[in-house]
Amino acid sequence: MRERRYRGRHWQTGDWLYGSSKLKGDDPTTFDDVHMPLSAFWDLVGKGILDPKTVGDWIGLSDKNGKEIYESDIVRATANGNRKYQIVWLDGGMGHWWIADIQRDNLVPNKIPINLNAIEVIGNIYENPELVKTNQN
Repeated sequence: MRERRYRGRHWQTGDWLYGSSKLKGDDPTTFDDVHMPLSAFWDLVGKGILDPKTVGDWIGLSDKNGKEIYESDIVRATANGNRKYQIVWLDGGMGHWWIADIQRDNLVPNKIPINLNAIEVIGNIYENPELVKTNQN
């Protein structure tokens, strides 16, 4: 079973906080410096400390620089003319992660390319809404 990770943005500071199902070492109460236990993460969401609209799931992959890729991230495909895409989840019964071409008027979903050496996270829809504008290179 894959590790579950989520991120959410603090509504006051704008900082990103991360929750993870991965334990560090043998002590189940110890987590790494970046991630908190999922129960603590969801508690912050429930209390309104994290903006629920910004909560995104880790897709289980990292970009060419080793940066984790999350739902609602904006990525640049360097092997595809530097086109920009948004990471989206499409359910349709058997949900899958997709990249949606944000440079078209409609978000056309594409399967995430296998070559992650050609994908770079350049922002997300919350901190960089200007990247989501259509017909923009």
